[in-house]
Amino acid sequence: MSFFQRLFNKTTSTEYLVECPRCLGKGHVDLDDIKRLKNELKWIPGKCAYCNGVSKVKPEMITEVAANDAYLTINISKLERTLFINGNQAAIKRGEAHKEYVDLIIQNIKELYFVENLDIEEIAELYLQSIPEWDIKQKNELSSYIKKVIEHSSKSK
Repeated sequence: MSFFQRLFNKTTSTEYLVECPRCLGKGHVDLDDIKRLKNELKWIPGKCAYCNGVSKVKPEMITEVAANDAYLTINISKLERTLFINGNQAAIKRGEAHKEYVDLIIQNIKELYFVENLDIEEIAELYLQSIPEWDIKQKNELSSYIKKVIEHSSKSK
């Protein structure tokens, strides 16, 4: 290890790293990982945001950041990821707010479908009312997500 690496406590060697608990060392999260971590309605397969696609993490990260934290996705910026991992309170609060927001959307979809008896198309149109200019692709993606929420909810009943 060079003088500067020791000085700034940065390692370039993977000998100090451990296998990523989110992707199990693959560098990407697949459907099995998503199911194992109970985030079926919150994540999609892709590059692992926990290890940033490198398959390994520092051991202390495992004790500081939960592998199944729904906020830590590839959709957040590099800066936000760093702040969140380093325990920045504002970033943690944004993560908690994100989790509450997603949980509220999921609960709202369930209520609209199972209680209010709206169909997938009606639920999608309800959500799209708040978007001034939406296209058919957005509607199809939203309808797919609504269907996924309903199917997941039906399985868990």
